[in-house]
Amino acid sequence: VLGEIPNVPLHIGALFIYDPSTCPSGSITFEQLRSLVITLIDKSLPILKCRPEKLPFIMDKPYWVDDENFNIDYHLERYALPQPANWAALHELAGRFHARPLHQERPLWEALYLENLDHLAGIPKGSVGFLFKIHHALADGKVAMKIFAALHTLSPEPDAPLILQGKDIENPDFTAPGMLSKYTRAYWHSVSGPFKLAKNIADIVPK
Repeated sequence: VLGEIPNVPLHIGALFIYDPSTCPSGSITFEQLRSLVITLIDKSLPILKCRPEKLPFIMDKPYWVDDENFNIDYHLERYALPQPANWAALHELAGRFHARPLHQERPLWEALYLENLDHLAGIPKGSVGFLFKIHHALADGKVAMKIFAALHTLSPEPDAPLILQGKDIENPDFTAPGMLSKYTRAYWHSVSGPFKLAKNIADIVPK
């Protein structure tokens, strides 16, 4: 993705820790989270199955296209916090996770389901964590909050609807354009680019 260098990744993220004591089963399993994320992607956020498709020689900005080889297991992993499993270990894990650049040939997000959190001071026994990162090209703060909201309900009841359930969500077509269309757009973008830059400068200077 344009602008990214190896030691300056351009992704954002968040860590969630859940107390499962109000769950009927008393636990939140990796399989439940995996199923929830798959449902979220299929019904509400198909952009999470899209990868950036670049033109040779960076002739134009990349396109978001459906990843025909999408595999949820490349993006969501199960991980037990290593000993001594305290806050320092969690901070170190989160630091390593966020320092690792995202794979540019796949959808630009990754997540960890975290267990073995019982030794974290102030956290209820049996809690689990969800560590998530997503590239800024795929989501700004507003879209990231939409993704986070889509994973949650407003109450702990088993049948409580997801926050985004029932809302109208626009799902764009992420089919890759044909080669002629790509290069035609690249040509017009290169022609119109200087004029857009001049307009932006004209708008900024008076301010």
